Formats: sequence, structure tokens, C-alpha cells
Amino acid sequence: MATSDVDGVLGGSFDVISMGGVASIAAPVLDSRVLADAPTCWAVDTDDSAGRLARIARYSGGDAVQRFAAEETTAKGTSEDRGNGITVSTSSYFNKPVQAGDQAFCTTGDMTGSAGALVRRGDVLVYVSTNAAGGGVAGVPQLSVDPSEGPNGAIRFATDDANCDLAVRLAATVK
Repeated sequence: MATSDVDGVLGGSFDVISMGGVASIAAPVLDSRVLADAPTCWAVDTDDSAGRLARIARYSGGDAVQRFAAEETTAKGTSEDRGNGITVSTSSYFNKPVQAGDQAFCTTGDMTGSAGALVRRGDVLVYVSTNAAGGGVAGVPQLSVDPSEGPNGAIRFATDDANCDLAVRLAATVK
């Protein structure tokens, strides 16, 4: 990942560090909800004490279409009736579909305020997640929950759409 691309899209001066998968020491601060096992770069703003960061993950394989579909299904949350009045649900972090590449969707913010976009271009998947629009981890964005979405309704941050836009733009620079 070119540092100049990150600097240009997110604004500022970033250090970009290649990490492999996110099972590393940085996993607690990086959005690992999507493409957790994919090779990852971590971008940290060097001019900002607020903690602006981004995760850029790239996966390439013949199963990219299927993997994209699985990631999207997981992001939308699930609900399974186990009988006897017991339902097991997973939370949604799906924000919205977006126009990018062949297929794309955005995620809502994680607990650090990072929201992102998964973009598929042919056999390549790129997930970019950032908190740059919200001023980093020092800024606490406003929360909202839409009760009309049911038990799997996604928690949203006021910065989710702005971070989505940045993520889509940065994903477009990844080869």
C-alpha cells in the first residue's frame, strides 16, 4: 500500500505498516470484522495524537465472489430459531450497499469508531476501515440504533457514512 495514497485520501501524514493477518498485537485496535485472515496494512497518522488510523486488507482468490457473499451475510447479522422460544442472534454491522468495483458494501463503526467498505474487483477483495472522519479514537462519535431493524439492528455512528466514503476511495487505490 502506497503511503502517498493513504495520505492523499485520508489527509495528513500516515505511516503504513504491513502486518500479515490481524491476529497480531494490533488486532484490538483494528477493525477485524471483515477479511480477518487477509494480509493487512495498518496506517497510523503520524501528525495526530487523536489516533486516526486505517486497516487495509487485501485478499485474492478464485472464490472471491463466494467470499464476498459470505462476508455480506455475516455483516447483515443472523437470527436462528432454536425452538422452545430460544432465538440466537448475531449483531449486524452492515451499513449499506455502495457503487464501487463489481460489488461493494459499507460497514457500520466498530467500538473504536472505525467503519469501512468491502469492495470486490474480479478475484480481489479489499476491505478498508478507518476512523479518520471522526477524528480518531480521541473523538467519540454520536451513537444511534434504529429499533425498526429488529434484534439485529446495527449500532451506527454519526461518522459511519463519512468513513465509508473515505474507505471506498482508499480501496480504489489498492492494486
